[in-house]
Amino acid sequence: MSDKLNVYNYLNIFGFALSWVLNSDIVRGPRDAEESWIIFNGIGELFQSYESIVMPISQTYLIAHLILLLEGAFAITQLLPRFRGSIMIQECVKHWFFLSALMQLLWSIDIGIQNVFASIVSVIFMGTMFFSITKVRK
Repeated sequence: MSDKLNVYNYLNIFGFALSWVLNSDIVRGPRDAEESWIIFNGIGELFQSYESIVMPISQTYLIAHLILLLEGAFAITQLLPRFRGSIMIQECVKHWFFLSALMQLLWSIDIGIQNVFASIVSVIFMGTMFFSITKVRK
């Protein structure tokens, strides 16, 4: 095990930061109706805009907070000297956690565009997110 933080540890922290920006209204602050033209919408705003069978109700957004809490626990724990150089972090998680967070951020930006090309790109982002999550294994 290595005692020093490496690229994967920093990528995991950066991936958590991306998730925090995406899922936390605290970082972005409240929006006015005049600002609705802004492309970037967080997960909470997406739930309100696209309430359907895919994103059922706004209470579902509470799950995103739970996931964010667990991602934060992972991000902090993987920095501890006991875990930072572990096989699970260095050989299993690698850069996949970061890639998944990045694809989720890009997807949330892309879904606000609402045209056919953006829909195709959105599917690619979601597929890449799914692929990166499945690559985290032991």
